[in-house]
Amino acid sequence: MKDLAVSNLPVKHVNVSDVSAQVLAAFRKYLDAVANYRRYLNELVYMQTYRIPPVIEYQGDGIPRTLSGEPFEPLEWKQGE
Repeated sequence: MKDLAVSNLPVKHVNVSDVSAQVLAAFRKYLDAVANYRRYLNELVYMQTYRIPPVIEYQGDGIPRTLSGEPFEPLEWKQGE
């Protein structure tokens, strides 16, 4: 079987001293995001393999709320009537 590595593409070697600290920080942040996403995907595969239901669900605070986020009081009478 042929190796899946892409060896025929030109590779530009970059001296680390030529790259700014901001570029390195941004690249590190990108690599961290990719690693977090891979961990998430591995967790999903594990849960699907062993048929583990997801446990992440919104618990709330026990207070019913309107769509605007205000506490809902169904027995509160309108003021001014």
